[in-house]
Amino acid sequence: MVNTGIVGDFPRWSPDGKWIIMKHEKTNLYDVEGDYLVLFSNKSYESCWSPDGQYLALYEKLAYPEVSNKLEIMDFGSRSIIKEFTVSDIGFKIDWSPDGKWIMLGFEPDNHLIILNYETGKIYTGILDGLDSKWYPTWSSDQTLIAFEAKLVSSDRKNEIWAVTAPEFMR
Repeated sequence: MVNTGIVGDFPRWSPDGKWIIMKHEKTNLYDVEGDYLVLFSNKSYESCWSPDGQYLALYEKLAYPEVSNKLEIMDFGSRSIIKEFTVSDIGFKIDWSPDGKWIMLGFEPDNHLIILNYETGKIYTGILDGLDSKWYPTWSSDQTLIAFEAKLVSSDRKNEIWAVTAPEFMR
């Protein structure tokens, strides 16, 4: 076990294992091979890597109750924004599908997950009645299941891990 001594939240490994992106009050990149930290942005971004590691999906995490509705796609090599998508609210955590075609967003307290088609920009909403706070969605490696954190609306229990079958057209 190694303690990097770096303060950060929601670390995400690059697919090649060379970088860890994380946020706190700013967004930082940790170079795993060189063992040093690089300031990525003065903004606090939620992020995820494309499966090939070429792109980062980013959205600025604003102080509650403010919300961001802009999802940016950055070419990691050039650090330039190549695409922008507008959604009603970004929510919590994003995850890129293994095939690179979909980006999923989790929400609180709404009863849905949003799945964005990366190529077309079309947004699909998955309604999950009876569940509250659909956070931190993630795809199975074969893209057939979507797991996420949520709790039953009728319960005072803490969040639990749920899984649903991904729609057929997303597999």
